Amino acid sequence: MNEMTTDTASVRAGVETKLAPNFMLRVAGISIQSLLEWQAPQTMDCLYRITEQTNWLSRHTQPLVDRIEAAVPKLVDDAVRNQLIKYKRDIFNSRFPKKRPPEFAGHIPDDLIAEMQAWEVVYQSNRDLEQEAQSHYEGELHQSRLKMQELAKDPYFLNGVVQTSQELYTKLQKYIETPIEEQSARLRKVEYNLSTVLTRTGAKTSPFSSFTLVGLGEWDQDGKQSLASVGHYSSRLRINHTYVLRLFDGLLNRPEIRPLLTYRTNRSSMVSNGQFRMMRRTDNPKRRPRVFRTSEAHVSLNYNPSIQTVLDKVKSAPGERLSFADLLQDLSGFGKQEEIAKFLGQLIDLQILEPAAEILDQTPDILAEVLGWLEQWPTEITDRVANDLHTVQALITTFETAGVEERKELLSQLTALFEGLYATVGLEPDGTRFAMLLYEDAIMPEPTRLPADEWQAMAQDLARLQELSPLFDVKYRLQSRLAQVFREQYGEDGVCTRASDMIQALVTVNQEFFRAMVPEELHADLKLANDVENIRILNELKLEFGRLITERLLSGEEVVLSDADVESFTSRIPKSIRNRPMAHDFFVQWEKRADGQNLLVLNQAYHGFLTFFTRFLEYAEGNEVQELRAYLESLFEGTGAFAEVSGVYGFNANLREPLAQRELVFPDLPQTWPSEAAPESLRWSDLSWVYDKQTDRVMLHHPETGPLQTAFLGTLIPLMLPSLVRMVTNLFTNSLLPLNFHSFHEHTLTDEQRLQEVRRYPRVRLGQVVVSRQKWMVPRSRLIEREKKESDYEFFSRVHKWRTKLGLPSRVFIRFMPMTDEENPFAQMFEGKEAEQTEVNFTNFKPQYIDFESPLLVRLFGKIIVDTKLGMKIEEMLPDAEGMFFNEQGRTHVTELTVELGKPGGRG
Repeated sequence: MNEMTTDTASVRAGVETKLAPNFMLRVAGISIQSLLEWQAPQTMDCLYRITEQTNWLSRHTQPLVDRIEAAVPKLVDDAVRNQLIKYKRDIFNSRFPKKRPPEFAGHIPDDLIAEMQAWEVVYQSNRDLEQEAQSHYEGELHQSRLKMQELAKDPYFLNGVVQTSQELYTKLQKYIETPIEEQSARLRKVEYNLSTVLTRTGAKTSPFSSFTLVGLGEWDQDGKQSLASVGHYSSRLRINHTYVLRLFDGLLNRPEIRPLLTYRTNRSSMVSNGQFRMMRRTDNPKRRPRVFRTSEAHVSLNYNPSIQTVLDKVKSAPGERLSFADLLQDLSGFGKQEEIAKFLGQLIDLQILEPAAEILDQTPDILAEVLGWLEQWPTEITDRVANDLHTVQALITTFETAGVEERKELLSQLTALFEGLYATVGLEPDGTRFAMLLYEDAIMPEPTRLPADEWQAMAQDLARLQELSPLFDVKYRLQSRLAQVFREQYGEDGVCTRASDMIQALVTVNQEFFRAMVPEELHADLKLANDVENIRILNELKLEFGRLITERLLSGEEVVLSDADVESFTSRIPKSIRNRPMAHDFFVQWEKRADGQNLLVLNQAYHGFLTFFTRFLEYAEGNEVQELRAYLESLFEGTGAFAEVSGVYGFNANLREPLAQRELVFPDLPQTWPSEAAPESLRWSDLSWVYDKQTDRVMLHHPETGPLQTAFLGTLIPLMLPSLVRMVTNLFTNSLLPLNFHSFHEHTLTDEQRLQEVRRYPRVRLGQVVVSRQKWMVPRSRLIEREKKESDYEFFSRVHKWRTKLGLPSRVFIRFMPMTDEENPFAQMFEGKEAEQTEVNFTNFKPQYIDFESPLLVRLFGKIIVDTKLGMKIEEMLPDAEGMFFNEQGRTHVTELTVELGKPGGRG
């Protein structure tokens, strides 16, 4: 393994690996110390002592019972013998005996009496400690409520609550204003929601959250560290594009607006064997509230003379567009005007004809763009909509500098305005009542700089881990499978001259590997396409790695993967696989330990190519975008031109300038950027397919640029993308790197074992990188549930005994997990149609921070267990509060960095 160079932009790890010139930093808005202040230290001191003494009793009770039992037959006095038997039964059943040990003096040995007295002292001490703990608990619960109440008053926190849930904000105000001792049980129910939101703000970082500060970071070559201040940030505000796009779409469908529009034929339409075929895009606010018109339906109609006549008129017009009035005029000889208008309306409803008016994904000021269109359509309804949108603009401007309470009122006004706007154009709200109507990002005004020298070894360890990724990468298998299909049909030197001709094969291969795309399905692909040599080799390596990691996990000790371990697998990966470009965005936390041995804790390793950097690129200053663009181009240098597969589909979380010089444009989707900012457009219809032996992949080929590499540079869940975008993305990028190595062992267990046994898996580390935290898989049958009429203290004490018995640390993250296929709500993704996939609520599976020394969080723990019937994955909190590197004024903050490593193609 070669040494990493001193230039942090290049990491040597067996292959040339590049470190992106910037990293992304996310800092929790509340210090983790604020959550630690909810603990009950005096109560816990008693409970820990009780645990210690209970363990002592467990070790000493049976030996003492055995000694007493051995002494009983030696007693002559029947009364004394019976009393000693009762004494033995009492301690065996953990009851304090009625008879005192000195009363047996002269009948049994003195040292046995001493043992009995020692047992009684410990037993009585536990009873006293239990009472002491209970007396401490009530006072400390009260103090933790005061701390939480004070924390909830933070204006920064309240700003976030106002925007995410006005209902919670209203309840929160009453909770804050009411003295703790005067709060009713009903009012205190808000503590569950408040605990959840506060812990998400203080114990983790969310990528799309106004509770998290965000900034771009730089590597400092002089070994210095400079942290941006969490106390100073700039607020960036934007309206949710999805709601505006739905409004605009509803307006285009109004009968009074249609006559004012210009229409074109559906961009995806084609005629084949007398059938008119196209892709129809619909909006589904209930299933896909975050995105606009990504639900798809393939439409096939008889290409009858009526449709043909209309489409011929449109296609022969200048620019292949005709106004509604011109269409009526040109078709006037075919019937009554009312009937022609009705027929045209049907073609518009079916999307055979599309309005030429549209809002592009990367429109920087969407409200101004909509108002510009409205000026072209002078009607009563457009005047009303325009007036309301001007009011919306004014309210947003006011919102930027408003205080918390004023923001609540402004949001109420904005919500009411949108409800009125939707009613005006005939739309129904999606049931969320315009949740997240405004996005606010808290941006650090200056970059954070981290010492490059401290990161060199950690980056090299990440690069070595990345080398293992082909073993698990489903997309690599998919790519080799499609290559096999292509070779069988066209030969190694053949050319498929129309990109659309490969679509059916592409659909089939994607469906074949669909289940294996889910990280939890680590074994779903092992029996797929083993007749393809590259796939067979990867599957064999994957199985071999699974056996190795399982054996080490079951040892119970920390698993450390050595250089030799990695090399033994990576050296056998086919060269054609290693020749493919690769990039991962590593989401990591840096633990700076007191002994100087730094660790990098890996949370996730997603596919890269700066996908997760795009969210905040519009806030970059200086040369950051140009540097990142150059880095991205370097990954494809010598292997083909690079084009973005772009689009945000209404979800405006990554508005930005293009990162590539080219954009691949699909026939049924608009371009992404306005013409003045758009990169060179490459049309899907101009592309052909060829086979590339060096990478064992089917490649797109453009008549001017030659071989074409593509990547989708957005942050949407892949299932929400249009199908062709998703399939093409699968062909030219890598997958995320799954880190759930424990699944190799989980896969070998029976359903009964998964549902009955607690499994502990130790930490997995590669050099300084913690690949997987220590974790416990706890089935539903082994979770602790709160009993009826059980007091807060009784449950708190029982949870302490439960978690110490399992060996759980005091601070963890929990996540509900299906333990079997029958429990798995994702199963519908593999059994039903793709349209059903979005019914799975991913929010229910988010990690939740729990501190078992906090009365409030133990109450939350009990509540959320009641709310689900699934088992639980529990992971240690790492780094803990003491090891977090981001420290401001003596208070540490949970911080996550996104670091990208990319391997250029063709150099494996």
